[in-house]
Amino acid sequence: MEKTGEMNLYLYVDGRGRMTIPSALRCRTGMGKNSFVRARLYGSVVQLTHVTPREAAQMTEEELLDFIRASLPRLSAEGAKRVMRELLEEAYAEAQDAAEC
Repeated sequence: MEKTGEMNLYLYVDGRGRMTIPSALRCRTGMGKNSFVRARLYGSVVQLTHVTPREAAQMTEEELLDFIRASLPRLSAEGAKRVMRELLEEAYAEAQDAAEC
C-alpha cells in the first residue's frame, strides 16, 4: 500500500471498553480494555494499530510514558503515570490468567 499521507490519531480505550470507534471495528482488531489505538491515513484508507497491555509491559517506562503523552496530550504527568500503572496491571493480570491455563 503506497503511503500518500499520514496522520496519527491516538484514541484511548478505558477500563469500561469505551472508545470513539465502533465496537464492531474494536472487536475485529482484537482490542481490549486499556489499549491504545493509532490510526494512520494512507490516501483514503485508514490503517489501525494498537498497543495492548502485554505490548506495553515490554516497553521501557520512558517509551510507555512517551506513548501515553502522545496519545493523550492534555493528560497531566500524574495522569500519565496512572494510565501506565493501569496498563501494566492489566498485563500482569493477563500473564496470571495465561499461567493458570
